[in-house]
Amino acid sequence: MWECVDFYPVSLTNDSALDMAAYGLGIKHVIKESWEAHGMDWRITWGYVGESDSAEQDLSKGWATIYNVRRTVVLDRKTETHLLHWPVEEVESLRYNAREFKEIELEPGSIVPLDIGTTTQSDTSRKESWIFATFEVDQDVLEAASETNDKYGCTTSSGATERGSLGPFGVVVLANGTLSELTPVYFYITKNASGGVSTHFCTDKLRSSLDYDGKFLLFLREWDLNPYDDEETYKKLLVDHSIVEGFAQGGRTVIASRVYPTKAIYENAKIFLFNNATRTRVKATVKIWQMAPAQIRPYPF
Repeated sequence: MWECVDFYPVSLTNDSALDMAAYGLGIKHVIKESWEAHGMDWRITWGYVGESDSAEQDLSKGWATIYNVRRTVVLDRKTETHLLHWPVEEVESLRYNAREFKEIELEPGSIVPLDIGTTTQSDTSRKESWIFATFEVDQDVLEAASETNDKYGCTTSSGATERGSLGPFGVVVLANGTLSELTPVYFYITKNASGGVSTHFCTDKLRSSLDYDGKFLLFLREWDLNPYDDEETYKKLLVDHSIVEGFAQGGRTVIASRVYPTKAIYENAKIFLFNNATRTRVKATVKIWQMAPAQIRPYPF
């Protein structure tokens, strides 16, 4: 069922907002549909993040779905076929206590904990994080790799445990110290028979919670890097107690997920970098902020 269908203009030349009635040169119209309800105010969108638990678990929790972070929506002028979704700039005002980790070398099969410090007594109820990570793949291995996989897909894979010569690699969030609970958000690079390269962007929820009801919880987005091989491979993650929103390549692809860890909560929620590829080395640079609560002021009537 399609819900909240919108037809609206976007600029071909800049990121400015347009009146819904705008038309003419330098403008392209796009149609947006949703399997979940969304709202649209020209360039800003928000919507429900659906649950991935069973209906019985939703009933036992007493709630279902949540709104995602408000996002700007502009045309991807590199492709002119995609929309870029990115958190509204006002969210950045909530960041504090930044920590940066530069050029961390990730060998094949490695996982590296990131020391993000301990929360103070007054902060023990808060564990929201804003993570910006860039990854540099060993170009020699990338060019020499002969392994091809035209049919790889996150939803048909074994998640972050399935290894190839060029992936997976990325960030593990909402993980406890023993890794009995963890949520990897990662890239997986594949080559096809003609030599082309595709990068898959995935969230693996198979081990997100020990309170697991048996559903197959993997999400998939992917894009072809060949036309844009001058771009860094990067992503932004917004992590709350029960939600992980991932934005890759400036918002060209986005995944929002609900997770309910039982061990990786509050001060026990850790962050790791990992490279589970069999051949390629990866260099990662990461900056992590804590997030303060939004100051909601009532609308003056």
